[in-house]
Amino acid sequence: MTPAAAVALQRAAGNAAVVHALRDPARRDGPPTPVQRFTVVQPGDNHYPLKGVLQERGEERRGRGRGEESEEPEEKGEEPEEKGETPREKHEPESRTDEHFPGQKSRRRIVHRPRNKPKRLRSFVGADGTANIVYKGDAPLRLAANLDLAIEDTGSRRQAKTFFATLDRIDEANERLKQLKGELSLARTQKYLAVRRPGRPLILWQVEPVASRYSASREETIEQRGLDARFAQRCDSIAASISGLPAPEIIGERRYADAVADLLGGLSTGRSAKRSAKRSKRKLDEARREGARGAGSADALTRELGKIIRKIMVARDDPARKKALTELYAELGLNQFTPGVSVGDLYMIKALDRKAASGEVDYHFATVVATSGPDHVTMENYARHEEEETLSSGDPQWYFQMYGPQENNQSFHQQWGWEERFVPGSKDGNRLVLTLLLHR
Repeated sequence: MTPAAAVALQRAAGNAAVVHALRDPARRDGPPTPVQRFTVVQPGDNHYPLKGVLQERGEERRGRGRGEESEEPEEKGEEPEEKGETPREKHEPESRTDEHFPGQKSRRRIVHRPRNKPKRLRSFVGADGTANIVYKGDAPLRLAANLDLAIEDTGSRRQAKTFFATLDRIDEANERLKQLKGELSLARTQKYLAVRRPGRPLILWQVEPVASRYSASREETIEQRGLDARFAQRCDSIAASISGLPAPEIIGERRYADAVADLLGGLSTGRSAKRSAKRSKRKLDEARREGARGAGSADALTRELGKIIRKIMVARDDPARKKALTELYAELGLNQFTPGVSVGDLYMIKALDRKAASGEVDYHFATVVATSGPDHVTMENYARHEEEETLSSGDPQWYFQMYGPQENNQSFHQQWGWEERFVPGSKDGNRLVLTLLLHR
């Protein structure tokens, strides 16, 4: 069956017909293994999806894929590959079902930074600036509740370079991305996952990014696809290029300040406290307006913001007031209680200390690129403080991640875990962490 025929069959007769055509003969008999509404499915489970590759010449490769370790000699000092991983240079992945899951992996290397001494640290790129791509044949999968989105469930030292989705989810995402007029679109490859469930199995196609930019010098649009795609390293820059929202960091900083003022107002009880909260918000607005006119300084705004942050921190660290603060987060749609998302929406998590300062770590953005009910996939990157020439463009370290509802501890805010990181007495310092959603 050719890819075109598979797509036509799916659109005409549904996913079940495609799965029946692709399924191994030995596995066609009998009812499919029931799949419940789970979050993560492990390799070897009975309901682990069937994997396959549709070749252009009509051949079909199927199988679960067991993965394999690299037999190549390792460079001196390089860490051994994890079980089930295959280095990119060993095999051509387009013809194998045991290399379904490309991911970038951090390895220790010496980084030569322009304004600092060379330092040995963990990096997702090699000395030549290319991403450390490692393929896995089998990997834990995070599945949407509707089973129409899937992504590798990675750890902290590995980041997914693709995800899987049904044609409907891909089409919906691309329609919205086109409306946003950003640089990103999504393309499916020949690889697929066949997710079996009672009634109607689903075909999820592997999805990779396509970066499209107009070149004035060449007078044409240049496209980069898959692992060749390049975006900005800075989280706000890549978010702007995908969502089409200019200067999200400026919008986000204002929203953070507004949220802090709203929190103070909501926490204030009694006439005196409420009057104090209103005065603080008024002073914050005045400092912002003065700064916009060039009549004031950024220091004035920072001082006013710091005063409010300190008051909220007192409430946050008071066990008797913690519940009230959590309820206020929910009322204002902050942190794990951010509202439902659409393709193009941006998450921003921001952390400021008692003086409204942040140091090297200030905020992080993530752009929603696919949705399925409460579950959604984002595309992200962040400044790694290693190679600075790709901060604004040309960086290969972008990745995908899936988030879900806060009831399952899978919200963007909970997964990033900054509230547990920036606490009193920690090495990173005590900060007020807020997550906001910027709608497009």
